[in-house]
Amino acid sequence: MNEHQPQEEAPRLPNFFVRMAMVFFQPAALFQALAARPAWFPMLAFAATAAGASMLLLPPEVWIETMRQARPEQVEAMGSINPSILRFITAIGITGAVFGFTLVFAVVTYVVFVFFRGDEANFKQHLSILAHTAIITAVAAFFYLPFRIRSGDVELVFSVGTFMPFLTDGFLANLLQRLDFFGLWGAVVAGLGFSLLDPRRRWGPTAIVAVVVMVLLPSLVLALVQTAAG
Repeated sequence: MNEHQPQEEAPRLPNFFVRMAMVFFQPAALFQALAARPAWFPMLAFAATAAGASMLLLPPEVWIETMRQARPEQVEAMGSINPSILRFITAIGITGAVFGFTLVFAVVTYVVFVFFRGDEANFKQHLSILAHTAIITAVAAFFYLPFRIRSGDVELVFSVGTFMPFLTDGFLANLLQRLDFFGLWGAVVAGLGFSLLDPRRRWGPTAIVAVVVMVLLPSLVLALVQTAAG
């Protein structure tokens, strides 16, 4: 056998818009392509910007009303600030948050799956998977728009707690309200991607770990803080 025989070239990465659709319709094929040719920045930048831009479609009074109900002292301190400015500030903040948290979760999942579990993967592969699943976050932002406008609540989401209105205020209610269905969906899809990076791994157990790391643990911390503060 010729030792200098060239290795088989990695499959060509689908174009940007095809990859966006594949997140929803062909995630396994997408992640297999990304494993060979990880790409992350354009997709993450688009997803973060789109999620932030969704805030620009909310009427300014919706955001003001949300702040008035949650933090009335801040509304008084802002005085005569144009509500449109607050809308732009919020859009920029959400863009930065989606981008920043995706980077943080990439570090966390890389440490958990590679350092602790022993998966065969690299950081860029993890980042590329999470950058593409961030499209689910962007879709969620636009899905929630009509419901947020109607309710006057900028922070409205559909969560496990949404279907348990009988729960009284407290830690459990705060926790379940933070288990957003789109967040759970994104974590399960990301788990599929992580499992495909190492042939020894299966989707189910990997998805469970991804949900715990990306959704459950952050929700637990925030629920504890909210309960202690309230």
